[in-house]
Amino acid sequence: EARMARVALVTGGTRGIGKAIVQRLKEDGLQVAAGYSGNTEAAEATAQAIRGAGGAAAACAFDLADPESVRALIDSAVAGFGGVDLLFNVGSDMSLLRADTDVVDIDFEVWDRTMAVTLRGYLASMKHALPLMLSRGGGAIVNMSSAAAFIGEPTRPAYATAKAGIGALTRHVASRWGREGIRC
Repeated sequence: EARMARVALVTGGTRGIGKAIVQRLKEDGLQVAAGYSGNTEAAEATAQAIRGAGGAAAACAFDLADPESVRALIDSAVAGFGGVDLLFNVGSDMSLLRADTDVVDIDFEVWDRTMAVTLRGYLASMKHALPLMLSRGGGAIVNMSSAAAFIGEPTRPAYATAKAGIGALTRHVASRWGREGIRC
């Protein structure tokens, strides 16, 4: 019996790095669900280009900072493609970078939104995707971080802290579920 095509879910998969990841996964033969926030036309254009090249792709609106929205994104990947084998988290609210000043001047709203999108969003996507992957015998999770997690810059403390936290979440998932077929 032929195995069905593997399914990838990419959060933030319709612009920049995320868009390139979606296109590469399609080239590798995966069915791709790409989550997006914001530009609906760009998201649908990315999905349409993949479908036009013979691939399977869907663009799904969601908010990485909202765990229920993340759950709906994952549910939509399951409904459209039957499951999730690969989760690729590549999301940040880049509109906040100018306001991510330093620990003295930063507004707590900027800090909280950065943590909600990056840390809570990655946590929510893994929380909802892991049981699906385990039920399919395993899977892979890639959590995009940034060199900002290691450099130590005079600005962007929220962004750097959130990106550093991704490393801890990734190591936790790898050590907890690695023996059960989850690569993270």
